[in-house]
Amino acid sequence: MPLTPSHNIIDNSNPIKAIVQYAREYAPKYQEWKLAALCILKAYLNVSFDKLVALAPYIVGIKPSKATIYRTWLRLAKWAEQDLVELQGSMDLAVVDSTGIRSWRRRFKLHMVYSLEEKRVLTVEVTEPNLSDAKGLRMLLKRLRGLGILVADAAYFGINLFKASARRDLLLLARPRKPPRGGRRSCWARKLEILYKAGRALYRRRKEGERGCFLLKYSARWRVFYTRIESCHAHMPYLALAMVMVR
Repeated sequence: MPLTPSHNIIDNSNPIKAIVQYAREYAPKYQEWKLAALCILKAYLNVSFDKLVALAPYIVGIKPSKATIYRTWLRLAKWAEQDLVELQGSMDLAVVDSTGIRSWRRRFKLHMVYSLEEKRVLTVEVTEPNLSDAKGLRMLLKRLRGLGILVADAAYFGINLFKASARRDLLLLARPRKPPRGGRRSCWARKLEILYKAGRALYRRRKEGERGCFLLKYSARWRVFYTRIESCHAHMPYLALAMVMVR
């Protein structure tokens, strides 16, 4: 028997219900909560815009056009980013990481910060694949707030990143890079190395954060089919929000 709009596919045991209720309460405008819910569900269910149009009547009771959903997808991405910031709470201890993403005929790079205390993604950024991890962290720092410690690998080691993090009230604890062959560390590098050794016990907890980062990587890698970076960039905050709603 085929489904009709009278069939309710949302029940108390379905994670879709949590996402729809969240959108109903926190969407920027009352008239847009249904479209906001569809955007989050697209990322969570990993479906195409065409399939989302077909599912929409059974989930939120409307059937917007593919173009309407796509325009909303791009327009509400900033709202999703801001909601992730509002949900941050205390930074405490977090891990910063990055990974490559292969899409349809394109590659992107995913940068993220994962909280070890709250066990969720705090913020995420999508860039071109050749962007350095250091520049990716600078972009993430704009959306981080509060006192806390950022644990990172050697790709984030440097005095400039340390100072940029400090301006956001964050302590960057990065594993030191190896000194140049036959050379010596600079004064600031030796000081950061001393800091790393003092906080080595905290750095070991980075492995805990790797699992959290892996969940987002696993959900995104090989599963995004975009040719525009704007569309891929919108996918990640929606997906991070969905992971918070259904955990």
